[in-house]
Amino acid sequence: EDVRRCAQDYETFTNTLGFEPNRSNEEGGLKLYPLEIDPPYHTRWRSALGPYFSPREIRSRENNIRKQANFLIDTFIERGACEFIDEFAAQLPGRVFFGSFLGVPFNELSFIQKATDTAMRGAASERTAAWVTVAEFLTDYLRSRENETPRGDFVDAVLTGVTADSGEPCQWQDKLFIMLDMMAGGMGTTSHVIASMVHHLATHPDHRERVIAEPKLRPNLVDEIIRVYAPIVAVGRTATRDTEVAGQPIKQGDFVMISQAAAARDPRLIDDPKSVN
Repeated sequence: EDVRRCAQDYETFTNTLGFEPNRSNEEGGLKLYPLEIDPPYHTRWRSALGPYFSPREIRSRENNIRKQANFLIDTFIERGACEFIDEFAAQLPGRVFFGSFLGVPFNELSFIQKATDTAMRGAASERTAAWVTVAEFLTDYLRSRENETPRGDFVDAVLTGVTADSGEPCQWQDKLFIMLDMMAGGMGTTSHVIASMVHHLATHPDHRERVIAEPKLRPNLVDEIIRVYAPIVAVGRTATRDTEVAGQPIKQGDFVMISQAAAARDPRLIDDPKSVN
């Protein structure tokens, strides 16, 4: 309840000053929208983009996503083994995002996937340059899409934009920041969940046997993997005024980490919260 209350109280805990401790948006001046904006601007972007990421919309892409998964498996199936993160978990989300959602030719994916991977999980000294490379790629992509016939996809919604809180059309850089967040938020977390699921099933053969024998358990398995192996440990907010959380005084300007991972293991709500149930 504390996590939920703080996350929803954007007037007391703002997103606009960054979500990572000590980061302060240093990644080449780049930001992640809508993660780092507050309502009502955030709400307008969420309303504009939400329909393109609904369960129904994603289900319509199932065949294409399955095709990308099969392609990657075929690259190592004859070996009978693989380095799962590098050869599958970190590859599949990029092929889906860039190839299926953006329509980037697959023969051009290697360069941008490498830059994206470095930006999100590379050495700290290399990340800023990689983020700039990704931003340049997405800028060129958005500019080229401006001159194309609309496709009716989420990129068109990004290019259309929404009204800023000033009442004026949103700035171009905000559209770029939206694209960066769609990519970073979707790819990094998805790679983590895929890897966590395979690791769990490899180390819990009884669970693997159950989900093979009982397909109806698979949706619950996905939910439990996300809960136990949380892809987002916590996101930060900045207090806009003096307040208190669970008896802990918070001063105006304090940086507060809201831990979804801790909430997902609350023993008051979940029996055996550290285990996949």
